[in-house]
Amino acid sequence: MLSKKVSIAHISDLHRSQENPVTNKALWASLINDMDSYIEAGIKRPDILVVSGDIVQGGKIEDDFKAQYEEALEFLIYLANNFFEGDRSKIILVPGNHDVNWSVSKASMEKVEEARFLDANGLIKRDFLEYV
Repeated sequence: MLSKKVSIAHISDLHRSQENPVTNKALWASLINDMDSYIEAGIKRPDILVVSGDIVQGGKIEDDFKAQYEEALEFLIYLANNFFEGDRSKIILVPGNHDVNWSVSKASMEKVEEARFLDANGLIKRDFLEYV
């Protein structure tokens, strides 16, 4: 049982990209403004920040991903430094579908035939479950 109340802030779907030019500075200002409003309303400063959904816009070109993630990292470091005294463990990231480089992911996949994991009744084979 928790001995104190925990405040959790949640933001999602940042979609950082050159086509969506919302600057880190604008995002920071908006969050700080919201945070100040919550504190004035009696809501305590967050103990944890959950960032879910699409942190970047994604794309097919590796350099695009890199630039988007660099911008997102700068944003997250700022949040950790200003809301949690630099403690990055207070930020929980839950990636979304745009955060995956699908060409890299697909290159690492292997097609598995149904006969390898399903029995004659269409149930998953026990030995397959033990394998995974």
